[in-house]
Amino acid sequence: MQKFQKIFEVSLQNRFEYRLNSFLWMVYSFIPILASMALWSAVYSVQNNNNLSYSKNDMMTYYFIVMIVSNLMKAGYDYYGVANDIKNGGINPYLVRPYDFMKYKFIYSLSENVLFIVIGFVPIVIIGVLFRNMIAINVDIIDIVFWIIAIVIGYVINFLCLFIMSICAFFMNSINSLFMTLDILKSIVSGQLFPLMVLPASIYNVLKYSPFQYMLYYPVCILQGNYTNNEMLLFTVIGMMWSIVLFAIARLVWRKGLSSYSAFGG
Repeated sequence: MQKFQKIFEVSLQNRFEYRLNSFLWMVYSFIPILASMALWSAVYSVQNNNNLSYSKNDMMTYYFIVMIVSNLMKAGYDYYGVANDIKNGGINPYLVRPYDFMKYKFIYSLSENVLFIVIGFVPIVIIGVLFRNMIAINVDIIDIVFWIIAIVIGYVINFLCLFIMSICAFFMNSINSLFMTLDILKSIVSGQLFPLMVLPASIYNVLKYSPFQYMLYYPVCILQGNYTNNEMLLFTVIGMMWSIVLFAIARLVWRKGLSSYSAFGG
């Protein structure tokens, strides 16, 4: 445990040396969300609210919470760097160190996420003040407990998906297309671009049980009070199951990759 604590501290110190870059990246990541808020605001200005499943205030609240959850959910994981290390042999030193590579990357990502949370707090507060008349968050203590659990589950799922994609470099010459596909897929089916509830019921009923909703949509909807306690309990169990499945897949791909990597590298 102490060695991972040291990894966390050193990684956090390193990231603070590049806090300006982290701030610019954080600001850039908020631009699509702000654009969505402006777009939906324009839609509501010309559309009768009765014809939409979300009111204007509900939609503005949704995207504001999206900003909060996105700030917490960003896995500061250098997946391109891991893929490059696998290709050029840079991963070799990690294989002889006395700790698990996946655990190391998870702790490293946590340290970066702490920086993102700190830096992202300021723009979130500013936007909250600017849109305060349109934002309403009403939750009780049970909602908050389930929301915290959802954030943890979503972070783990997000990290595992990125980790699995990055170590596919053991078997592929280039994984850029995989990351592009994952980013596009996440932006659509995680609820970043729009609430999943606006989709046809047949599609929504499938997506709400997918691992992608835990990356954004599910924790956002908890703060909007969209679930009963029984529903939150059910989705928590499903999220834990997805975490276990993805962890098993990550371990399997890692072992298979190491076997081929060892055979290739001698």
